[in-house]
Amino acid sequence: MLHWTRVVGVFTAVLAVVGLIQAWAFVESERAFVMVAVTGFGPNGFAANKKFDIVLTVQNGGRSPAFITAVSARPYIGNSLPDVPVYARPNGRNGTGAMPAGGARSVSIWEPAKGNAGVWIDDYNYELINSGAAFLYVFGFLTYKDDFSIVGQRTVGFCQVYDPKNTRGLGTFADCPDADKYIFMR
Repeated sequence: MLHWTRVVGVFTAVLAVVGLIQAWAFVESERAFVMVAVTGFGPNGFAANKKFDIVLTVQNGGRSPAFITAVSARPYIGNSLPDVPVYARPNGRNGTGAMPAGGARSVSIWEPAKGNAGVWIDDYNYELINSGAAFLYVFGFLTYKDDFSIVGQRTVGFCQVYDPKNTRGLGTFADCPDADKYIFMR
């Protein structure tokens, strides 16, 4: 009798582990999965001696709605990314709120400059970027929760670099090279 009790106990433990794995797999397959891409500049475009906004496209590729709680993006001009990311405070216009499963939205981002929206780009930095002597990086994070966020929120980090020579002079953004510290999902 003792032998069968042990067998039933082991079998029950195995079933419990399998049940936990299935529950985890279900949650992971059904939860929101938010992705961020830098898709361009706001209505002012990107020109010398003008303010510019950065436009992100945020997409929920998951099966449950996401509720975006914070969006932060920072433009950075340099030859390479800083070793440690220094993020701007959350600064999205119309970026927070509910996003349905499979939905996408554009979010306008800026870095405050003396209380006004937009980032000012001077002639010198504009020429450096367009000549390829320096790069315009945009990096940041987006925080969201979903139906399965029992413990806390999820955060997605992103980093893209502007290529002024791509797409017939209009410029596009591509993923940052060697940006392991910037691109993440937690």
